Amino acid sequence: MKNYLTYLEEAYLLFFIPRFSFKPKEIETAERKIYSVDNGFITHVSYVDREEIGEKMENAVAVELLRRSRFLDTEIFYYKTKDGYEINFLIKEGNKIKELIQVSYANSYEEIKEREIRALLHAKEDLNLDENTRLTIITWDYEDEKQVKWWRKEGRIRFIPLWKWLLN
Repeated sequence: MKNYLTYLEEAYLLFFIPRFSFKPKEIETAERKIYSVDNGFITHVSYVDREEIGEKMENAVAVELLRRSRFLDTEIFYYKTKDGYEINFLIKEGNKIKELIQVSYANSYEEIKEREIRALLHAKEDLNLDENTRLTIITWDYEDEKQVKWWRKEGRIRFIPLWKWLLN
């Protein structure tokens, strides 16, 4: 299976994003997330549900981050907090973490699942990030910036629609 996935990566059909760690050996041994280079390759079903749209949004963001990383000299990872919350994308420039990104198919603040906000705030604390690190949730059509709290954790989160993020 590993050889088959390597062939698909070498043929530029798939690409992998490693899990972030401060230890290089953990980056090499941890499982990686798989993304398709084209949303058209993702299997279709007879109907389109919210979860499938969210997966396609995440895949589109991954492809765009890969493209941008080639020009901006950044690295892309995903991250799992100590408590098991997953951050879709962690953007690192040199030795500094620049941004944490979650992707959510949401049209309003009320539709954004609290797990997205909770994960960002947990990761910010786990990684000991300062206020200059951007916390972003890419949505379907909701735009805002809010100071949010989750228990004793807090941070400023930018909510930006996918179309607008892609144009930046």
